[in-house]
Amino acid sequence: MGTEPTTPAVPPEAVDNADTGEIPDCDGASLEARHAFLENILEQVGAGILVFDPEEGRTIDANNRALAMLNIQRGTLQSLPCLDSGLRFKTQDREDNVICPDAYAAEGLEEGLLLGKGDVVTPVSRRLFHTFVEGREFIVQVFIDITEQKKLERQLGMAQRLESVGLLAAGVAHEINTPIQYVSDSVEFIKDAINDLQEVLAAYEVLESYLPQTPLVQQSLAMVRDFKEQVDLPFLNTEIPRACDRALDGVQRVSRIVLAMKNFSHVGGEEMRPVDLNKALENTLVVAKNEWKYAAEVETSFDEELPLVLCLPGDMNQVFLNMVVNAAHAIQSRLEKQGGQGGEKGRIRIATAKDGDYAVIHIQDNGCGIEPEHMTRIFDPFFTTKEVGKGTGQGLTIAHDIVVNKHHGVILVESTPGKGTLFILRLPFLQPEQGSSSKGGRP
Repeated sequence: MGTEPTTPAVPPEAVDNADTGEIPDCDGASLEARHAFLENILEQVGAGILVFDPEEGRTIDANNRALAMLNIQRGTLQSLPCLDSGLRFKTQDREDNVICPDAYAAEGLEEGLLLGKGDVVTPVSRRLFHTFVEGREFIVQVFIDITEQKKLERQLGMAQRLESVGLLAAGVAHEINTPIQYVSDSVEFIKDAINDLQEVLAAYEVLESYLPQTPLVQQSLAMVRDFKEQVDLPFLNTEIPRACDRALDGVQRVSRIVLAMKNFSHVGGEEMRPVDLNKALENTLVVAKNEWKYAAEVETSFDEELPLVLCLPGDMNQVFLNMVVNAAHAIQSRLEKQGGQGGEKGRIRIATAKDGDYAVIHIQDNGCGIEPEHMTRIFDPFFTTKEVGKGTGQGLTIAHDIVVNKHHGVILVESTPGKGTLFILRLPFLQPEQGSSSKGGRP
């Protein structure tokens, strides 16, 4: 920090002696030692501090943290113009001048964005207060970087929304399951009944040949034959059983989707448990089918001997879902750029394998790929190259946090623009505190 008027009054016991390392009293401490002690505190406190002098109408001092947050040099601080410095503190309803704050601004603590030079933006909590030194008033602004706090809040909010969606999906799946079972049972009954009726009709066909050839009998048989022709009985005998089979197939598909939703959205305690990743991937493909079925064909190659992986099931389901949806969107983007290629579909390949103490999952697409300049940013919060409304930039951020931070795993990315992307996930079979994974085989 620079000039002496900005040094606030401090109690004698708070002054550090540079020679002894102790905090001397006021009588024994030199002005230089006190100044150095306070200077050290202000630089190490971890917050940006700016001091404004209303008399001079300019900011007269700042610590290094504040200069870094504003992306400016100390030498230019006092020469920055008040009106067009471009340095602002922005809240939801206003923007304040950082270099020359309002002398009548109310004291207090509030959150906002600190806008620095070169489009540097930092979420901050600002504390503004007035202080007096030797009868002169100064305005002090303290900026605390809350980037990590906001990141955690976003992740918590996302987790809460995902949990709500999971609960909703599980409830819907439960509600659908009962009527679907009614439909299935009824169609099975109709199918069996049709088979019985066909046997009865066959018996009547035999009976016709044994009936007496009287005029009344022949008249009745003629009516029956006319009716059989009107309803096209041979067609019904063939198509009704087929219709029942198609209905049962549809019901079974719905049942598989319901089961996949229940497994995918399983809401339990945040505890790790052994999970069959092959089954988790299969469930994900069922749940996400509406995202990929029009854009891609899916090929799977699962290691049937893959041991169970100790993980958070709901979190890993979310990772797989994000990866599959991203792959589908990448393929769709490429096809749109190429004019659809006459209805040609893309390809998503998913494979699992065992590599030592790790389960390895490959999720590969032949979509639009990732540009080299974007590769270092794909896991950054809110970074997305998708058009507005198609992506939030949170999917890969969440996936990275779950795999790397929560499961001590690794995510690798290989991509060629215009040709596709390969994500490689490596997950330990057991977490570090659980010991060797040699005990974690599939039962």
